[in-house]
This record gives sequence, C-alpha cells and structure tokens, in this order.
Amino acid sequence: MKKLKMIFFISATLVIVAAVALRLAVPYLSSDSVAGGVVDKDGQLTLSDCPDTPNCVGSESSRSAQVTERFAANNSSGNTMKTLSDIIAAQPGASIVKQDENYLHAIYKTKLMGFVDDVEFLLSDNRQSLQVRSASRLGKSDLGANAERMKTLRDLVGDQL
Repeated sequence: MKKLKMIFFISATLVIVAAVALRLAVPYLSSDSVAGGVVDKDGQLTLSDCPDTPNCVGSESSRSAQVTERFAANNSSGNTMKTLSDIIAAQPGASIVKQDENYLHAIYKTKLMGFVDDVEFLLSDNRQSLQVRSASRLGKSDLGANAERMKTLRDLVGDQL
C-alpha cells in the first residue's frame, strides 16, 4: 500500500510539473505574429487570406468555412479606427499593436495558458465597412475562439462605427 501511495505521489508531481512547464513555455512557442497585414489584390487593398487551418476567420478568406462578415462602418466623423481601438483595448487580454487611419492590428492573450491570437481590421476604400481577420498563432484548431471573438466584437461595436 505504501508503494502504491508513493507511485501516485510521484505521478501527480510529474503531472503538475509538466503543466507548469507547459504554461511557462506557451508564450514563447507562439511569439511570431500571424497577422498577414494588408496586401494588394488586383489593385484593391485587402487583408491577407487565412491559412488552410481551422484556427482563422476572415471576411476576405477564400475558404467558405473561414468566412465571417465585415463590420459595418458608418462613422461620418472619421473616427472609426479610434472608436474600434477604444473598444478593443477595453477587452480583457487585448492590446493594440499597430494602428493608423485605415488599419488596426491587435493581439488577444488568454489568461490561463497565454495563447496569443492576432486580430486585424482594414477600413474599406469607400469607408463603409471593415474587413476583419482573426487567427491563432499556435496550433491548428482554436475550438471556435476566433469566430466567437468576432461575434462578440461585432455585438460590442453595434452601430458605434
């Protein structure tokens, strides 16, 4: 019985050590941005396409399973990106990486494991919509986190843009 308790104690200790090591390693494993930025596609500026993995959604994705709707933008004052930036910055784990009058790149970092996702927005040429893209830096599946993030942001933004 004593030997069984010792084996259990050692096994539990190894599991805890492995979990702590994984938690500490994740931010370093996902340090490279997967933000594709703005690309010129047939004379039109657009956000880059999602990779062929299910951990990305984008309004300009070439794969139907990854397509999400653009955000409507009707802010006549020209403060669309500032308004969006303020909304994103108020979100837990979010920070703005780059912003100009037409483009915004933010990151979202999960609290528990430190996973990082890149989120991008591009104001369309006619200033009536925002192209969107959200992609995980690590892994192949995000269990729907990026799609859910876009839905949540769309609800938060409402008609403020």
